[in-house]
Amino acid sequence: LPAAYLIRASTPDSVIAKLRMHGLAVERFDVRLDMAGEAFQVDSTVPAGRSAFQGHNEMRVEGAWVHTDHIVMAEGFVVRTSQPLGVLSALLLEPQSDDGFATWNLFDAPLAAAVHATDASGKQFPVYRVTGPVTVPTRLIP
Repeated sequence: LPAAYLIRASTPDSVIAKLRMHGLAVERFDVRLDMAGEAFQVDSTVPAGRSAFQGHNEMRVEGAWVHTDHIVMAEGFVVRTSQPLGVLSALLLEPQSDDGFATWNLFDAPLAAAVHATDASGKQFPVYRVTGPVTVPTRLIP
């Protein structure tokens, strides 16, 4: 597991709400962060093979994790994997997880933008992996 997942501030509110609903601690930061980690470069999205299931059209995300020395954000969210339900955070936030939020359409808007982006930074999934400690000041989302 990475030490934490960083989530862009522009991510739909439903993602943060669902993380909290699953019992995960989510922290917000609003100071500039610049750290090494991994960004998922989105190549494409494809239907997962089933027609509508439980009100969702399951999505499969194609692409790859790429190391970057600079994940730069002015604000966003942190989900640390050292918390008691840290493994669950990976299941929900990994873009290629079979039962994650991307599969269940919570990232549809950012994924549509990534698929159609022409620059590399625009093609990034809105969740990043970091292996080092996140040391910026944060506040817990209730």
